Amino acid sequence: LEDEKTVEAKYKKYKLKVEELNPKDGLSTSEQAAKAGLLETLRSAATGSDITLINNSISGAGKTRNDNPFNEYKRYVTFETDLINLVGFLKGIALKEDSMIRVSNYTISPTRDLQRLQVQMMFIASYPKPNFGEEKPKQKKKR
Repeated sequence: LEDEKTVEAKYKKYKLKVEELNPKDGLSTSEQAAKAGLLETLRSAATGSDITLINNSISGAGKTRNDNPFNEYKRYVTFETDLINLVGFLKGIALKEDSMIRVSNYTISPTRDLQRLQVQMMFIASYPKPNFGEEKPKQKKKR
């Protein structure tokens, strides 16, 4: 059996994940899944490149035009790394065949000791809108 400290650490880790995905913002299940997919993609790419995400925050669904067939979800991440791991991280995200994730904004600067890079990035994931393009029944205008 696992010792008490390990169980407590796992509990805190999973509690944080649940809080990140909690529908406090009133999103539907598919929108929650989209946000979770973005977060999981970023985490797996970071883990594969030996990067620990220092800070990540959710920015809700982006405002999209009515004629845009995609919903967009944003996430800001901050981390420190070296140049090779940064390239590996971005390459790991780009190689995901089933995702449409792009970097929208970024700031990269050296750390105080000039040995590593301080990176802040905003990622946007795009997911197809359900039933996009279907004809909506027209309602009669009242006079």
